[in-house]
Amino acid sequence: MKLLVVIPARAGSKRAPKKNLRMLGGKPLIQWTIETARSLDNICDVLITSNDTSVLNFCEKFKKIILCHRPEIISNDEAKMIDVLRHAADWYTNQYQKIDGVVLLQPTSPFRETNIVNKAINLFIKSYPSSVMSVTKTRENPLWTMKLTRGKLQQKIMLSDFDKYMQDFDRTYLLNGSLYIVSSKQLKKRTLYSKQIFPIIINSPKQSVDIDTEEDFQLAELFVKVKI
Repeated sequence: MKLLVVIPARAGSKRAPKKNLRMLGGKPLIQWTIETARSLDNICDVLITSNDTSVLNFCEKFKKIILCHRPEIISNDEAKMIDVLRHAADWYTNQYQKIDGVVLLQPTSPFRETNIVNKAINLFIKSYPSSVMSVTKTRENPLWTMKLTRGKLQQKIMLSDFDKYMQDFDRTYLLNGSLYIVSSKQLKKRTLYSKQIFPIIINSPKQSVDIDTEEDFQLAELFVKVKI
């Protein structure tokens, strides 16, 4: 089975400008993910897709990394990840070889561990063509969420047993963005979510860090300093 690792790194982040090349623990943020990707088993190549010349120039120094210039039409704030992956997969297929699926590793999750990604890849191979995604246990059950209606709190989901204790509800999980693995067949359907999705549960708060804002960056820097 041929799996392509795709690392998306566009320019233009508004909440954390130039974050892909911002230093974290003595190296640019994107380098954390590149190093993890290059150490994985059962993959055919690592591809970086970006519209940022500075990112592409930086990544040229790494061996066995394929660089793909991403069109501006799928590099803005409205661009969907499924379209980015489809473009990367199609471009790679035309330039190199056919693939069976893609492993999405976003630079914003710098602390994912190689063994966790390898575990996810092995699960994907066994469950193909189902998707595999990383999740974290939610601290609060989403059934407890409320909405504002005319200035007053109202249950978002009406339940007769709303006053149950937290432990009485089924455990729920939240996608943490650390990794996604989807088949090429699924990409053609223009959605990452197949009928069956298998989880990789990540219990470590550090590995679940997803850098999207300045506050997220500060948290990541704290994890680096205290070496949790």
